[in-house]
Amino acid sequence: MIDLNEAQLYRTLGFVLGLAALLLWEWRAPRHHAQVRWQTRWRVNLSLLLMNALASSLVCWLCWWFRSSLVDALWWQPFNAASRLLIELLILDAAIYWQHRAMHEIPWLWRFHQVHHSDLHLDVTSASRFHLGEVLSSGGFKLAVVLALGISLEALILFEALVLLAAQFQHANVKLSDGAEQILRRLVMTPLLHYAHHAQAVERRNTNYGSLLACWDRWFATWRAAEAVETIGVPEYQQAERLNVFTLLWMPFRRSTDFSL
Repeated sequence: MIDLNEAQLYRTLGFVLGLAALLLWEWRAPRHHAQVRWQTRWRVNLSLLLMNALASSLVCWLCWWFRSSLVDALWWQPFNAASRLLIELLILDAAIYWQHRAMHEIPWLWRFHQVHHSDLHLDVTSASRFHLGEVLSSGGFKLAVVLALGISLEALILFEALVLLAAQFQHANVKLSDGAEQILRRLVMTPLLHYAHHAQAVERRNTNYGSLLACWDRWFATWRAAEAVETIGVPEYQQAERLNVFTLLWMPFRRSTDFSL
């Protein structure tokens, strides 16, 4: 049986190392310069991080508790450990693609997800900017997938660690060489591709949903090459000084006309 505390420790260590490495990369080779004071954004993003870390720990504990009490599903028996792990990672990645897409295409889910898109500048801390309601609903969705398909705890823990690092990389304000960009975008979502996903224009932000692999966007016709994006964020929320933690927590419950449909 996997030790949950040890798994959480490694997950936290991976997050801190990824944060430190990408902050250094952003400092050495930024893709663009911020128009918003970093202190303002970081105070909000890191506050949401601390709040959501507690919710994520609860979700992880529930996944561990429910899954550890179940026996393996019969359909996994023909697979060895390595092939099963690979298939489970692909299933989870595909599931998260559709979950992310639903966050954009279903109005009431977009109300929560727009908190993430309201950031007026992208850097590695943007990967932690999520509404508590989205964190809890996403956790419930993953729990349902894990229980319904008998996903192993090993696969879930590895997937969570990989997605965390991928999210940090995608949001990082880092510049890749043209060669690296062309190679990586065939397989994964690069920071430049994900930057287009944060555009204000609906037809641009409803693209490039992938978490780990880019193949889901290519197969389901949501992959889009990055173009020059002048403005990111949510049109209704373009004043950085107004985007404090309380505004973001209340954002899903405000009357809004900015839906992604």
